[in-house]
Formats: sequence, structure tokens, C-alpha cells
Amino acid sequence: MRKKSGIYKYNGKCFRYDYEHAIVEYVAKATAQEKKDNEEWIAKFGKPLWDIDESGYLLIDSIGLSRENWKDKEARNEYLEEYCYQLEDFVASELAGMF
Repeated sequence: MRKKSGIYKYNGKCFRYDYEHAIVEYVAKATAQEKKDNEEWIAKFGKPLWDIDESGYLLIDSIGLSRENWKDKEARNEYLEEYCYQLEDFVASELAGMF
């Protein structure tokens, strides 16, 4: 069995499911600059700055979800809707505190 699903786009964001760990991963395609910075960081410190996989996706965040709920498209979309709301709320509240 595959360890991770393909990319699932929802609400303008990219997600995939890690079947082995029952986790939804919020990912984005790493930019050329992020890849370059990561290579430099590895050369300098011996470990990556960001978690960029072999497909070029950067892991932004993750959250648990049962396999059954991932397979049920309606449940998945409801879950991702709430997750997106929480991500947006977090970003808004963090930025509000910075300025």
C-alpha cells in the first residue's frame, strides 16, 4: 500500500494523507529559493531547514485524522473546512499580535 495519498486540493490549499501515521499533511510546492536554502542549511548544519520530500513538497503543518474519515469525501471535506478555518484564524491572530 502507498504510504501517502496524492495531493488533494481544498480551499486553495494542498493536502495529502499519510496512511502509515493517520495524519493529514498541509503541504506546498517548495520554491527554488527554499530548495536552495535547504541545501545550504544541510551543508552548513548537517540537517534540513525544512521538510521537503522527494516530490518537492514542503510540509507546512499536520494533524491527525482516521483513515475512514479520509476515505469518506464528505467527512474529509468537513474536516478540511474546519482545519482551514483554524489555520486562517491562527495566522490572523499571530499577525495581529505582531503589529
